[in-house]
Amino acid sequence: RKVAVGVPIRNNAGSAGSRQGSPAHLRGTEPLRVKRVLVICPTQRDRLNLADERILDRFDLRFVGDPVSPRMDPTGLIEQLVAFDPEVAGVFGSNDASAHIARIVSGRLGLPGPSAEAFLRCHDKLACRRVQTAAVPAATPAFAELDLDAAGPAAPPLAYPFFVKPVVAHLSQLAFRVDDDRALRRALRRARREIDAITAFDRALAGRPFRSMIAERL
Repeated sequence: RKVAVGVPIRNNAGSAGSRQGSPAHLRGTEPLRVKRVLVICPTQRDRLNLADERILDRFDLRFVGDPVSPRMDPTGLIEQLVAFDPEVAGVFGSNDASAHIARIVSGRLGLPGPSAEAFLRCHDKLACRRVQTAAVPAATPAFAELDLDAAGPAAPPLAYPFFVKPVVAHLSQLAFRVDDDRALRRALRRARREIDAITAFDRALAGRPFRSMIAERL
């Protein structure tokens, strides 16, 4: 399915209103008077937060795609966007999933944005904690990796109680407080069943599996 591209809340001529159009609208027919920015997979909150005259005076916002859902094909959306060769100055995503798409699109279009490594150092909880440990060890909580494909029962990596959660996920998916060995076994059994579905979006974009959990001290 082709992605719908929205013309901004207020266009370059300053008229009010909004409409939906074809991908060709990304190119435009008039010289840009402000910087054009693609807003990837906007939510209703994005639309409300960005409907601000201070933003609209500086940026020509184009809302692209539907909010992220489990049925979305992120790689297909990326290919559609880069094929349009839009005349844009930047790409923006406001949450974990849309920011991952925005990072790849900005790289493919030669626009400013983080590298894959820099993005994952923020997005991957385990990688992020390792960076924090190197930079500010006294301010970083104790943590450990739990490999879901490891053979045999997992020994508790930290003193109870602690949290376990996927290294990439959001909205507390598969996040559990663990108070004893039984709770740890139960949490890891469920994670092994569901982790591939939870991480499918990031797996498709990063090109590698994320079958690990992070344990963190409370």
